[in-house]
Amino acid sequence: MGFQDLSEGWRDRPVSDPHVMADVVDLFVSEQSRHCGALYLLFCDEQNRVALPMVFDDVDVGQPEDCRERLVPILAMVGQRLPGGSVVAALGRRGLPRVTAVDLEWMAGVRDACERVQTRLLGFYVAVPDGILNGMP
Repeated sequence: MGFQDLSEGWRDRPVSDPHVMADVVDLFVSEQSRHCGALYLLFCDEQNRVALPMVFDDVDVGQPEDCRERLVPILAMVGQRLPGGSVVAALGRRGLPRVTAVDLEWMAGVRDACERVQTRLLGFYVAVPDGILNGMP
């Protein structure tokens, strides 16, 4: 599977559909981000359709500790503009195509930030050069 598998009308389908979510992440996370590192937040409307993608390419993917504090104000601000919305997060990084302990720390930080501002986290993915991994156990 990959972004090439997305149908023409993918923008009208909710990314909560498991067949769509990983392909959408594959579409948004660039090859550069998979080599250099980045955090993507795909903000969705109340029907779980991508409404606003954001990329943070100034993160150190090996240091997830500060993500909670950094994400809370951003999630809160976007949540005011997309009431009832949700978010899909994706960590772009190099390395083996397996979920690591550091990936799980990122997922926990994103999940905690979402809980603090009452934003639904639809999924957390890890995008590596060789593919997309579901990072939520």
